[in-house]
Amino acid sequence: MIDAKSLIEMLESSYDGIWITDGNGRILFANSANASLLGVTKEDLMGKSTEELLEKRSFPTLCALRPLSRSGRPLRFATTIIRS
Repeated sequence: MIDAKSLIEMLESSYDGIWITDGNGRILFANSANASLLGVTKEDLMGKSTEELLEKRSFPTLCALRPLSRSGRPLRFATTIIRS
């Protein structure tokens, strides 16, 4: 089994933007690549709602995935990010 420190290191080493959210879509973790893509710091992302960052046309997909995210299973989907 992988420990939390190793998991964080693995997520940080990815070139893909990764975030982990709670069941309500609030960001609990974002890797450096994600923050860089958005032009903000990782700290700026903590606690934000993913709905604040995703393009409105992605909301139906996001809403459909939310119940699945509560299952604890990993989800992956592509969308357009809004940079402020």
